[in-house]
Amino acid sequence: SVSTIQRWVRANLPRGAANPKMRDRRAFEEEFANGMWQADTMHGPHVTMPDGGLGRAYLQMAIDDRSRMVVAARFVRSDSGANFLVLLKGAVATYGVPRKLYVDNGSAYSNAQLTGACGRIGCVLIHTRVRDGASKGKIERANRALRNELLNNLDPSARLTLGELNDLLAGWVLRHNSRTHSAHGRAPAAVWAADAAKVPPRMPESEAW
Repeated sequence: SVSTIQRWVRANLPRGAANPKMRDRRAFEEEFANGMWQADTMHGPHVTMPDGGLGRAYLQMAIDDRSRMVVAARFVRSDSGANFLVLLKGAVATYGVPRKLYVDNGSAYSNAQLTGACGRIGCVLIHTRVRDGASKGKIERANRALRNELLNNLDPSARLTLGELNDLLAGWVLRHNSRTHSAHGRAPAAVWAADAAKVPPRMPESEAW
């Protein structure tokens, strides 16, 4: 009977398997470091502006998909494409060119300047589906860890400057990259270094930017 078949389906198929509209969310991971970076923006706290007033700070961050190492992170006053290009240029100069850069469709990541820069250094720019933030799970988890471990512990009455906030961020990045990560039982920096010994990072030509 129909009811018997329905009971069998519920009991034996993975949840969601019978729904063709469900997107495949199986975990994926690049084989080596620099195979792909994920980047995103997170709203940060208010900071003291040069005129003495308060203004929102925004965190722009990029992590390596394979190692989970934070390759770039900076609080900025504006979530702009120009600010992200500065961040990306510094990361590439330090860690080499990723094969792919995975970002959302925000204005900081969907513009002609970033498209051109990725083309010049030989990096494939990939955008998520619209309103599909879950596809960038690794960078979302890194953002959540930063908020829980750093931002939620800031004194609400402290009037930090952007520079002071970035000093605290640098300390958090160092701790994140050097402590054991649950994904692979090793520190992200150690995973990245081991992969770099097998597949040396491809550094950009000086005139690429």
